[in-house]
Amino acid sequence: MLYNATATIDKQYEDEISEILFTYNALSVSSEIHGQFCVISALFDDIEKPHTFLLNNGFITREFKDNDWKYKWLENYSGGELTENIFIIPSDSIEKPPKDYKFIIKIDPRDAFGDGNHPTTKQCAIFLENLLIEKNHTDSKLLDAGTGTGILAIIASLYGIKNIDAIDIEEESINRTNINLEFNSINSVNTLQADIGKFIVKKKYDIICANLLTAIIIENIDTIMSLGTPDCIYIISGIGIQWKEEIETLFSLKKLEIKEFSVLNDWCCFKLVKSDSF
Repeated sequence: MLYNATATIDKQYEDEISEILFTYNALSVSSEIHGQFCVISALFDDIEKPHTFLLNNGFITREFKDNDWKYKWLENYSGGELTENIFIIPSDSIEKPPKDYKFIIKIDPRDAFGDGNHPTTKQCAIFLENLLIEKNHTDSKLLDAGTGTGILAIIASLYGIKNIDAIDIEEESINRTNINLEFNSINSVNTLQADIGKFIVKKKYDIICANLLTAIIIENIDTIMSLGTPDCIYIISGIGIQWKEEIETLFSLKKLEIKEFSVLNDWCCFKLVKSDSF
């Protein structure tokens, strides 16, 4: 069973409400701006957990009995440019990209966060690609935390990294990532359903990509840092612009130095190193 929850809110709260809806396991969140107001909609397959929040914030909830409805948006999904070198297409697409790209990534975007269109995915992909172009990281170990559909792990593999772990707390995300790895003939990625806060591994990573919700990053920053080598490069996103100052203060307290920063559609992405690593 699927449920669609819709509310009209002040547009200044769009990012904050969207982030909260994802913490309640929304399958997708969309919004339309109308002057000062924003109509925000979320799709859920279980309404019990978000019920109180939706009720208290003026959401109207409707039930859908046709499970095929949640894939209807795919009828108009033809992929898109992720970076200047990478284009993403649906696995069953017969359309060709508008120009020649170095890499074409095939994905099945259903049921998982990460069809390549979200600003956090794009920014992480750009930071990661630039890093891998600037220097040969073939022998590096990379962790993709909150892998979604596996896009960042796939990029790392395409650029030559052979030791990659991709984790996500959602079983469906890991299932979808495994499918996408097959679509792209990738065999250098180890996938695991895991909570970043409880993730324990003997190895240390040279690169960590963490595209997670702000609250999860704040709660688990010590764990994320502990998984990296002394010279580890961290690419962290999933942070709404309203949390920028708070997250920068946290990074400073943890002695993480910001090497690069970007904002796209009010979503932030950071490239960081431990301040005593250089």
